[in-house]
Amino acid sequence: MANLKTNYMGIELKNPIIMGANALSGDLDFVKEQEKNGIAAVVYKTIFEQDVQLENLEIDVNLEEYEERHAEMTSILPKIDDFGPESRILKLKEFKKNISIPVIASLNAINKSSWIEYAKQIEKTGVDAIEINLFYSPESFEKTSSEIEEEQIDIMRELKKVIEIPVSVKLSPYYTNCLNMIKRFEEVGIDGFLLFNKFIEPEINIEDKSFKNKLNISGSSENRHSLKFIGTSYKNIKADFCAGTGVITSEDIIKMILVGASAVQVVSSIYKDNKNAVRKLLNGLSEWMDKNNYKSIEDFQGKLAKCNIENPYSYNLAQYLDNSKNSTHILEEHNNI
Repeated sequence: MANLKTNYMGIELKNPIIMGANALSGDLDFVKEQEKNGIAAVVYKTIFEQDVQLENLEIDVNLEEYEERHAEMTSILPKIDDFGPESRILKLKEFKKNISIPVIASLNAINKSSWIEYAKQIEKTGVDAIEINLFYSPESFEKTSSEIEEEQIDIMRELKKVIEIPVSVKLSPYYTNCLNMIKRFEEVGIDGFLLFNKFIEPEINIEDKSFKNKLNISGSSENRHSLKFIGTSYKNIKADFCAGTGVITSEDIIKMILVGASAVQVVSSIYKDNKNAVRKLLNGLSEWMDKNNYKSIEDFQGKLAKCNIENPYSYNLAQYLDNSKNSTHILEEHNNI
């Protein structure tokens, strides 16, 4: 029987599958079901500073509406217990208390002081680690990429000075040089990396000419970017890597471990089949390991990383000419699908 245990940022996991941050990862009952199904850890839904600010603004507006009423009517004031960062921290603390698997808190803030203060409060809840969601939406034509990158590095440097639990960074795939950013984040003490963040892109309904929100389900073809950069970084970076986006099947998990990932985060597969997804993934991973005589995750982790293969140029993007000789074969395969 294969041993599926792994270690991510110093946290021992019973297997490599982590439930990534999403709308359901803060639902205690739902996560408990996934815990029974075999999930090894959970990333609690992201605390967004922007959401907190909007909620606080809503409270202020509602309170102003009632400030002219007399005392007997104070009972109809809006309830504020469910708003603000304090409420979110309390919910996270209660969540952690009722879950036996490791809990990683996800945080996205705007200002450096907010990043640091929220992280300090989150650490007090007893969570096992913090995942920093470095989502940044450019709003200025003047701000350069270098300025944005320097700000992010500075935030992580200061945050690591005040936080003792492990800290991972959820990276965007849109840096000019992801490898350089990974190296710089590691130099300021980051313990792990999630590659990569998947953003909700705008969609438009052409019938009523309005923007609409659409559930952004991933497919396996979206994990190749993560595969490339994890495989290139393995052994060149001491921090651990977790693969996210496009990890749908057990085959996807195996590929990510082969290039060096210590763990993976799944969301879309659980949305598609919340009752059986995790069990299927674990069964597929275990069966493949048995078939290939691997007793543990360590036996094949990084086996196909860039540092361990004879032809490291397999990781280069500029392979059009070398692959052109296979074009006919590829087209034939495609036409036969």
